[in-house]
Amino acid sequence: MISLKKATVSAASLAAGVGLIATLLHKTGVDATMLAETLRRTDMFWASAVLLSTFLNLWLSAYKWKRVLRRLGERKRIPYMAYTSLGAVLGNFVPAQIAISTARGLGAKLGQRVSATKALGSSMLDQMYDLLPPICAFFLAIPIMHGSLDFTSGTLIFIGILAIAFVTLSLFQKRLIDIVVVTLYRLRSITHRFRKKDGAPSLTQVDSTQLNLREGLSLSALTFLRYANLFLRVYLVTLAVGIPLDLHVLFWAFPVVQLSMLVGITPGGAGIMEAGWIGVLSLFHVPTDASLLVALSLRLLALGCQIIIASSAWILLFSKKRRQHEMPPHPPLQRTKD
Repeated sequence: MISLKKATVSAASLAAGVGLIATLLHKTGVDATMLAETLRRTDMFWASAVLLSTFLNLWLSAYKWKRVLRRLGERKRIPYMAYTSLGAVLGNFVPAQIAISTARGLGAKLGQRVSATKALGSSMLDQMYDLLPPICAFFLAIPIMHGSLDFTSGTLIFIGILAIAFVTLSLFQKRLIDIVVVTLYRLRSITHRFRKKDGAPSLTQVDSTQLNLREGLSLSALTFLRYANLFLRVYLVTLAVGIPLDLHVLFWAFPVVQLSMLVGITPGGAGIMEAGWIGVLSLFHVPTDASLLVALSLRLLALGCQIIIASSAWILLFSKKRRQHEMPPHPPLQRTKD
């Protein structure tokens, strides 16, 4: 049962998110009618492109997780896409940025009986790679917004810094995954379900010898593709709702908003993400009402796409299991006499 303390914290978090969004709606002059009209006029061609981009984002995330888990010695057939898409949907309703890692870890552990250290450690390492692009871009976004650095120079510097960061993480990923595993085991709020069956943590449960530099660079390339696709999805949303913004504006505003989502005090960063978009885009002289409409449209369209993809993934998974269950057993082979 959910304790009174947890219920109170969840209610306060939800109230904070609703309050932030209501305040932003009031300050910018945007109402429900304007938002509904913006969504009603959504171009279905670009909306389909948003759905395709969301699918590619989840597939890349699932594939990266699969590669890490395989390098840790896991050979079971796991529905990576189903657990990843479910984690993405849950991330919109819980006040925690690590919702995807927690959901995927729980799913792999409870549903597939994967070792807790492998399930959580692999998922967290995957997300550590995902954090590098927005962190590297964030420190360059500030001088670009200030006007002391031009777009072309900033982009080249960003690529160089990101390459160095990826190589560094690839070199130290073995040590990092051990630290992540031990740390997560000691966080009772996340791993209490695992402790009941696995007992005390042990680093010997994870064999990270196959996490070499070559594998790290492969994960880095996949991470860069995923980050570029996430940025592309934002641009596609602006085209879908008819509020196009300059690419260079979105490119440097995007990492700032992504990092603001780490402030996980509201469900799915409700209100925080929207405030981040308004604050950053205002530096590029974008009207606040347009910024809020883009942010809310991005949230709602992304959530809708995630629900469609997660539902499809789980329906296909259950259908496959049902067909396997209904298949008649193979008759035993009979030996023939010579």
